[in-house]
Amino acid sequence: NWDYYPNDDKPFYYLEYDLTKKLIQPALPLEVDIPNNYKTNKDSVLIRGHTSNDATVEINGEEVLVSSSGIFAKIVKLNPGENLINIKAYDSAGNTAEVNRKVIYEKKNIVIELWIGKKEAKINGDSYTLDASPFIENGRTLVPIRFIAEGFGADVDWIGETKTVIINLESKNINIILQIGSKIAIVNGEKITLDVAPKIVKGRTFVPLRFIAETFGAEVLWNGSERKITIIFTP
Repeated sequence: NWDYYPNDDKPFYYLEYDLTKKLIQPALPLEVDIPNNYKTNKDSVLIRGHTSNDATVEINGEEVLVSSSGIFAKIVKLNPGENLINIKAYDSAGNTAEVNRKVIYEKKNIVIELWIGKKEAKINGDSYTLDASPFIENGRTLVPIRFIAEGFGADVDWIGETKTVIINLESKNINIILQIGSKIAIVNGEKITLDVAPKIVKGRTFVPLRFIAETFGAEVLWNGSERKITIIFTP
């Protein structure tokens, strides 16, 4: 752009203005991938970002490694509801940068659907095929313990020598020990008597449905016309 200024000696002269906008880079860049108010149904979240490669980064007060390209990442455990995550960066020159992110952990129920006499099963709508189908024996409904326990997020171990099943659900502090053919189960160190002893069918351990409901605190729905079992579990 040009302008002029009148002068007695000269008719006018021009003034030049530079209107180009110049971007001023921050002294210490800090970018975080995850948006604010991020919602998840998982109990942890990956915080990943980028800064100067010579910077130190802390996430919720804990220092994390920064790569030679300036990338950092950390998995942060979440509590149900709102979680405030603070990311700070600083360098040897005294420059600092800070970003806060709110992450909302919404627990989602785990819904398992089974059918008596069918190998079809579903977990939250996803279809699976069982090795052996649930069945009713002497008025008791028996279901595959590994499929259900792992669906809840538990770890299941099998000790072949003693025909023992060990189930551990850390998030609920539930530990279960079952032995094939024995009506005695040990739940968190206490003995529990089952209606029916666990048994192996086609290589899979089956236990009474009632035991599952009571031990894991799950809700069980029965649809008689479809012979369908719905197990609702809150992690």
